[in-house]
Amino acid sequence: QEHIRRLLEKSLQNLGMDHVDLYIYHMWIIRRPSTMLWTAEPDGEEGKTRQIGISNCFAWQLCKANALAEKEGFSKFVSVQGHYNLIFREEEREMAPFCREENIAMTPYSALAGGRLSKHPGETSKRLQEDSYAQMKYGGMADQDAPIIRRVAELADRHGVSMTEVSLAWLLTKVTAPVV
Repeated sequence: QEHIRRLLEKSLQNLGMDHVDLYIYHMWIIRRPSTMLWTAEPDGEEGKTRQIGISNCFAWQLCKANALAEKEGFSKFVSVQGHYNLIFREEEREMAPFCREENIAMTPYSALAGGRLSKHPGETSKRLQEDSYAQMKYGGMADQDAPIIRRVAELADRHGVSMTEVSLAWLLTKVTAPVV
């Protein structure tokens, strides 16, 4: 619990604020989800967090954590920040339906797939060339992703907008707010 309190204090110090509206945990404490819930409880931390979210978890983990929160009288996670975009849609299997049912905000990261959804086929950038993490996530599926990227380029050209606008417009029909 003390470790999480220090992380929260450091975050507030870095932001120059005395509270945050939404504190998103970028880790999952599998053995002790109650520690996350208790530490981020608004009353337990003198109102330093208004709501809490979680990043990169499975739907069953979010369900279990929110059931525990309800049972123990803690605040529930109100958002989930997962990996979701036009070419990586795994969240549609279980997370998206669960979040709709439970009114949990989806705030996905990698909205443009490391730049892949913002560049016409054949275009490149320094990031596309040097981002080894994005290459690890997307490099192995380039052939399968190509038709989607071509379709985004086609729609962007047809409507006189950028591929970024097309990709984000699609995502905004699916989630609360993407992290860009």
